[in-house]
Amino acid sequence: MPRLSRLLCCCPLGGNRSKEDGIYHPLLPDDERQAINDLLQFFRTSVDIGQPTEEQMRSLLYVSYSERVDLQRTAALCFAEISDRMRADAKMEMVEALVALLQVHDVEVQQASSLALSNLALKGPAVNKRTIMQAGALRPLISLLSSTNEDVQCNACGCITTLATTEINKRNVVEHGALQPLLQLARSPDARVQRNAAGAILNITHIDTNRDEMVRGNALPILLGLLKSPDRDVQYYTAAALSNIAVNEEHRSAIIAVDGGSVLSSLLELLSNVSNKVQRFANVIPQCFNL
Repeated sequence: MPRLSRLLCCCPLGGNRSKEDGIYHPLLPDDERQAINDLLQFFRTSVDIGQPTEEQMRSLLYVSYSERVDLQRTAALCFAEISDRMRADAKMEMVEALVALLQVHDVEVQQASSLALSNLALKGPAVNKRTIMQAGALRPLISLLSSTNEDVQCNACGCITTLATTEINKRNVVEHGALQPLLQLARSPDARVQRNAAGAILNITHIDTNRDEMVRGNALPILLGLLKSPDRDVQYYTAAALSNIAVNEEHRSAIIAVDGGSVLSSLLELLSNVSNKVQRFANVIPQCFNL
């Protein structure tokens, strides 16, 4: 039996007896009970979980908009499982349900729904990125960057990183206020969160107006600090971002001026980095900073 079917079994389909009046109260209305049963059948028998039928998707959407948090958790978990294997275009109704789940004030729902959206953006066809943006996912994703839960932070940040691979999305991410939360997460003690934040920052530095905003937003000291990260990916993303920012002569001067010019020694250290990934980028550092 797939893992999700066991999770679905945790949803009560029967009823209970109130301690106050001794009367039996059904825990689920008939429609919700039927939707859960349909999903149970799907996850028990489906060979390809990434391709639910229209009827199965209707059941999942119905549960998504339930007022019960346990059913919302079930829906979010189902979406996370489906999205991991789904390679077809995500329909708007599915993405809109996920956007609604992002805004539920429950950490488990937020974890699973943000993971599902990240999967759709990263593993699905390119059109999914446009659908996610059109469904209004960006604002709730940015809001989740300020979550106190590191899994939620990681998923939301990873989704934004993937969305910010098109020019229009790179602009939208900054225009909607993601820069400062991303800079905060770039200093996270969680390596996964820090790596995703650094990747998102790199992606948005490909737009000149975004680079201007980063310099004005006091991003340079944070980025320079990340050059000393023990994580090679973070080093690479940060050095590449600084190289993009340094295309502008005024920005280059601002980078060098941070912390008494210590950036030069940090950049030179990267030139001797044993990581092939960092080495591929390190060759352009002398050109950017006239070293």
